[in-house]
Amino acid sequence: AQGININVGTFASGGSGGSNVTLTDSGVNGGPTLDGVSMGAGGNFNYTLAANDLAINYVTTTGNVNLTASAGNINDNVNDSTADVTGNAVTLTANGVGKGIGASGGSLDTNAGSLTLNVGSLGASIAETGDLTLNASTVASDGNLNITAASGLTVAGNQALTGSSTITLDADADDNASGDMTVNSGVIISTQDQAISLAGNNLVLSTTGTDINAGTAGVTLTPSGSQTVGLGGGAGTFSVSDAELDRVTTSGTITIGSTAAGNLAFSGVTAGANNLALLSGGDVTAGDLTTTGNVSVTTPGGNINDDVFDGTADITANAITLTANGSGKGVGTDANGALDTDAGSITLNVGSG
Repeated sequence: AQGININVGTFASGGSGGSNVTLTDSGVNGGPTLDGVSMGAGGNFNYTLAANDLAINYVTTTGNVNLTASAGNINDNVNDSTADVTGNAVTLTANGVGKGIGASGGSLDTNAGSLTLNVGSLGASIAETGDLTLNASTVASDGNLNITAASGLTVAGNQALTGSSTITLDADADDNASGDMTVNSGVIISTQDQAISLAGNNLVLSTTGTDINAGTAGVTLTPSGSQTVGLGGGAGTFSVSDAELDRVTTSGTITIGSTAAGNLAFSGVTAGANNLALLSGGDVTAGDLTTTGNVSVTTPGGNINDDVFDGTADITANAITLTANGSGKGVGTDANGALDTDAGSITLNVGSG
């Protein structure tokens, strides 16, 4: 389609023919609002704003959407959970100095097949209403990346952030056990010593060339709601295999689970020099975990017990902290006997179990 230059405060359009539309707005009339752009079957919508912020009520098409605010932010015009941008492949660019996406009006809500981001140091806050494939993102130094999806998130391209940038990715934002966090082969998710958080119903982390690297900061792997957690060979809906754990790089602490989660089980875990913090809201079943770093196991609502009655160390670590301080709870409370450890030091915080 022929490109058109416009100067508007509010733009609305509708059509059913599936034609492409390309618009360039100088922004001289202030920050415009895209208020009800519907492209019909298969039409692509391309919009470039030269100045000011871009507010969106809704843009929808079964084709592709490419929105650019060259010197401003891209924002939700109304702070709600209705999709602001619906399209097959969506590309959002707000890469001016100090600019980004979702700066006001809450996260920008999308219903996209795939998403590509190019933002400034304000970063991006996106709430996907369905399932999403996240392509490689370009984020200026110090810009945070906060992406949530209601029913699944696949990271298909690198998310390599610098400066004080943090990364938060949640594949099951409504905690209804419908969204898995998938990281494809060869993908790098990294920060410069800043926190990385991945959450979902399950973690599916390719073990081929993938690296989750937070430098000296912590990496948090969190299950949806009250899902059970399995580490290594332990059984759980939110499962982190020993090979997947090897793809996480940090000299900080890897936190797995949450105190709102269900039971947690681990076995066959060789964690190198990693520091591990294991969290559960239920019982913890300890098999075999070895690291030269430190290990903490915390459950406010359950016991911490050996998986079998034997004399083999269930946890081998430099320093071990065990917390099972709920009423009537404790460590080594069942027929499998005492929890076996091999530690330089042990700290206990237990209930009356």
